[in-house]
Amino acid sequence: VFSALSECVKCKKCVGGYTQNSNESFNQLIWKIAPKTMHSGAKIVNIAAFLATCTFNNGVTSLLEIMNVLVISVG
Repeated sequence: VFSALSECVKCKKCVGGYTQNSNESFNQLIWKIAPKTMHSGAKIVNIAAFLATCTFNNGVTSLLEIMNVLVISVG
């Protein structure tokens, strides 16, 4: 069993410590914005998904751009 699991082809996915699935990482962003422990309606979860998509694809600077469009000042 060990030799079958340690083949080079299967180990290439773990090189560099990138073992977390990208879907899990994306889902984690959504639930960080709208935690499951708090009641969130469909609109809030939908907005959280949009914000998580922006953050996942373009980084945190996309949130600053959204805040700029909505005329929200920081600080």
